[in-house]
Amino acid sequence: MHHRGVDSSPDWAESIRAARQVSGSVTRWEALAAEAEEAPDVVRALVYDGTGGAHLRQHWAGAGPDHLDAAIGWYRRAAAIARDPVATAVFSNLGRALESRYDDRYDDGDLDAAIDAYQQAGADLFLGRALRRRGHSGPDLDRAITLLSSAVEDADDPEPIRELAGALLDRHDTDGNGADLDRAVDLYRTAAATTDPEQLVAGCTGLANALLVRFQERGADDDLDQAIDLYEQVQPDAGDLSATAALARSNLAGALLARRDARGGPGDLDRAISLYDQASRCPDLSPRQHTGIMNNVAAALDDRFHARGALADLDEAVATYTDVVEQTPVTSPDLAGRLNNLAIALRTRHVYTVRLAPRLTDDLRESISRHREALAAGGDTPLRAALLNSLGNGLRTRFDATGDHDELREAITCFEDAVAAAPNDPAYLNNLSTALAALGETALLERAVTASRKAVALTVAGVAEYPRYLLNLANALAELGDRNDDAGLRAEATERYRESGRLALRALPGDALFGAANWSETAGAAQRWTEVVEAYRIGAAATAALVNVQVRRSDKESWLSMAQGIAARGTLALAGLGDARAAAVAAETGRAVLLSEALEVSRIRLERLADAGHGDLVTRYRDAAERTMPSLS
Repeated sequence: MHHRGVDSSPDWAESIRAARQVSGSVTRWEALAAEAEEAPDVVRALVYDGTGGAHLRQHWAGAGPDHLDAAIGWYRRAAAIARDPVATAVFSNLGRALESRYDDRYDDGDLDAAIDAYQQAGADLFLGRALRRRGHSGPDLDRAITLLSSAVEDADDPEPIRELAGALLDRHDTDGNGADLDRAVDLYRTAAATTDPEQLVAGCTGLANALLVRFQERGADDDLDQAIDLYEQVQPDAGDLSATAALARSNLAGALLARRDARGGPGDLDRAISLYDQASRCPDLSPRQHTGIMNNVAAALDDRFHARGALADLDEAVATYTDVVEQTPVTSPDLAGRLNNLAIALRTRHVYTVRLAPRLTDDLRESISRHREALAAGGDTPLRAALLNSLGNGLRTRFDATGDHDELREAITCFEDAVAAAPNDPAYLNNLSTALAALGETALLERAVTASRKAVALTVAGVAEYPRYLLNLANALAELGDRNDDAGLRAEATERYRESGRLALRALPGDALFGAANWSETAGAAQRWTEVVEAYRIGAAATAALVNVQVRRSDKESWLSMAQGIAARGTLALAGLGDARAAAVAAETGRAVLLSEALEVSRIRLERLADAGHGDLVTRYRDAAERTMPSLS
């Protein structure tokens, strides 16, 4: 709390000083407030302000929300009579209490009232921070940056510098201004150059966050390496269960996932999930922090499913997302994003469950319902484009199950609206391309190729989505090439299929298997046997990689069923090329894989090890399997 000295009677001054010595004593302060009813306004303002502070500290100590309401009530009584030099401190404290209640209840009225209080106080730092929270884009954010820039000029501590850097990152997220991103990195470097241990942690964390954003945008390995080094520097001791420790573990986990996506390093994914799990067990996290970390746990499990294909990970991700949504208040600004995450996971489970025989499922029905809830909860915010894109994906998937072109056209409308709001977002462009291609009209195929090419051009080659965007571009090029009998388009499609498969094998063998299935089917229909053989070899490597890291038989079966079709087309292609010996080997190899899995020949029953408490051995096995993942020369 802020306190200012004041001329008052010696008795009042002594009473206030005595109360401050036991600042957590609500009873002492309320008794003093009752005695001060006839005192001068300046004394009453100080006493009411102190009483509010006592209640606020009780709330922060976990005594309950009633203390927070009481604190705001006392601060408002103080603000009604406060004059300089007391008014600045009183209004600042009122603003901080209102911000605390906004954090708990997500009532926009509290944030608006906090901003009004900070304006009354003339507190540039607090006002800038609150405006940044209210407006992640537009006039509020621009004004926040102006105020925080002023606060930086007048301050000699790192906090205003970090706030300004964060506001610049927010604006960069909105308009993609690279100068804002670079300035944020420079400011965080300045903030991290401190000897104060607490300020050092905050400065290093902010700098690491900004470097990670820049890596994800530009792909510079040095930014990623620096970010991870900084996160490692501020890691807590193993027994530290504080909220600060939990957030430090969560930040490192996110950076490890980024490195894993970029380089496919074994161990990063499992360590990230372990760090998130440790962070989620911290008893001092606020409800919002806890659900945020659990949301990250679910996302990491989803990532591991895509990397290894274990449906148990996806099931756990869906269950965790469901819990997160149920624990998120309906007024929370996080609700829309969390509903969207749950919807995507449900749709993913639907896709992997029915991929050989598309049909409607309860997962898909719930997914689309959750997408629509998310869109309604998001309102007219910067998140709207992402929510429209996700709903479009759900409708596109339902079209695959029902063949209803009205749903496909609604999906296209969603994607077009998302692209109109964010014309340089590669994900939106990629999804618009696949939906346009699905309608099959030549003019729409040409639009699909244009959108897909732009998506690929806007994506850094090291990120996880890049092979997927290449695959979708290849699909559109192949179809348009066949439609127009254009050998140049077909040749480009072949090169894109080849590049997508090679990159996906590094870290996402499930995607590589999907791509191989698409390529072998497209090329096989045109009897381009050499391409079918290439696709078969990618599929075989992807199948081996997926099967090697699976623990449970049911997970392996889900991938082997897809691999059978690729192997059959590969066998036919080799025969078509006149290589009967290779065709026979391919056929026998495919059967041998199926037989060995059916009989568990030479397989370690890893599930028994895990059930017996030897999870560390399972992890070591998986890491070794990933390191020896088959690759194409």
